Formats: sequence, structure tokens, C-alpha cells
Amino acid sequence: MERIRAIVERISPEKVWMYRKEDTKWTILQFCDASGRKFTGKGTVEFTPKHGDPMQLEGDWKESTFAGSMGRVEFIFKSAMLDIPTDPRALLHYACTITKGIGSVKETEIWELYGPGWVEIENLDVKGISETTQWAWGDTLRRLKEQNLQTQAMAFLLSKGCSMNMANAAYGRWKENTVSLVMENCYQLTDLPHYGFGHVDESIRVAFGIGDNDPRRVQAAIMYVLGQITDHGDTVAMWADVGARVAGMIPGAVKQVDAAVGELVRQEKLV
Repeated sequence: MERIRAIVERISPEKVWMYRKEDTKWTILQFCDASGRKFTGKGTVEFTPKHGDPMQLEGDWKESTFAGSMGRVEFIFKSAMLDIPTDPRALLHYACTITKGIGSVKETEIWELYGPGWVEIENLDVKGISETTQWAWGDTLRRLKEQNLQTQAMAFLLSKGCSMNMANAAYGRWKENTVSLVMENCYQLTDLPHYGFGHVDESIRVAFGIGDNDPRRVQAAIMYVLGQITDHGDTVAMWADVGARVAGMIPGAVKQVDAAVGELVRQEKLV
């Protein structure tokens, strides 16, 4: 697959996506690349993109098969994440680009006046900046803070072996609490749509220091099994059925089920 960088373009003053399926987050967006060329991108975006957001996309170029755009080349991406610059000067350029009312001249003035500390300045003491622009600047700083939390969470999860799509899904659900929740129990990732016990147990749990015989592994398997059972409407599970399913997921775990269930009851996670 090819990895590209692009900027999200709005299609109207209040809208960036051409189409978005809320249940799956499958989205059609318009992008602009570094050369200024606009193109359509299609794929799953777990978070809500905004105009001007720099994105890193991974996928392939393909010809559209839809009527009205037949033959047009589109980028079909398998993963998408924010690509926020970390250098203070480059970040200022991005901030000024997405802030209505601040152009290249004011950008230079802000850098000369505040230097790398500009990110802490909510009220700019720059001549010619209107009250409306000041408000937009404050909104940009809030947006940068949120994006910084997202990029940090994404980097953390990717370093632990999560796929980009899983990391996006995690941040889409837990926002600023993502890192703390996953640090507390990485098996919480099994609660994400389209992911199960195996996705976490295969390698991610090792990155969090959970070995083969760790009690947390069996506890997570029990909770996952019970989740599958109750998804079908049941509220009571047969003890033998739970033990058999857990043993099928973790060889030799049947001897640990009693103690694991006891601990989950003590923690009031089970009755």
C-alpha cells in the first residue's frame, strides 16, 4: 500500500465530508495534496475530520466505478490518522492556515513576537487582528490541544502493537481517556467494534507486560466470553460453558477459571 499526506478540504462552509456512514464511520472526503491537486478519498475515519486537518493516509489509487465519476482516480485508504507537525514553527504555520483572518504576514509577526511560546498565547497582541479573529485563534488553540492528545494517544497505541485502525477506533470511543484506560487494562480494546480477544491476546498484551500465566489474561477471557453470551440476550451463563470456551481460547486455563471468577466477583464485575 502507498502512504500519502494530504489536507482535508471542505465541500461547503459547514461540511467537510461528501458522505459519511455514522455506524461504520466510512467516509468520502475531498483532499488536497502538497502540489495543490484535489482528489477524492474513501475509507473509514473513526474521528471527525475538520477543514485543514493534515492527514496521513495508507491505501491505493483506484479508478472510480460510480456513475458520474467513472474513470476518475480516487484514493481508497485502509487507515487514516492526523499528521500534525511537531516543530513549533511548522505548527504555527498550520495554526495560521486553519485560523480565518490570519495570513502569512501576521504569521511572521506572531513568530517574531512570541517565538516557540506562541502556543500558550490565547490573546494575540498583534496590530490589526480583529475580535473575530481573536476568537477564531482561541478555537484553533483548543483544536490543537485536542489534536495533540489524539496524536499522542495514537503514537502510544501504535508503539504497543495496535494497528492504525484499532488506535483510531480506541481514540474515537475514549478520547482523552484512551491512554489511561488502556494502560489500566489493555483488554478493554476487545470492547471495540470489529475487534476481539484474539486481536489483543496475540501480541498487544505482551507489550503491556501480561505474560501467558498472568491472571488478568484469564479474567479478560472470561469477560469476553460472557460478553459474547450476553450479546445474544442471555443474562445467565452456565459455569461449564464459560470454562470450556475460555479453555478453547487459552490452553490449560481451565484450572484458573475458578480463581479468576472469584476475583472478578470480588471486584464486582461479575455476580
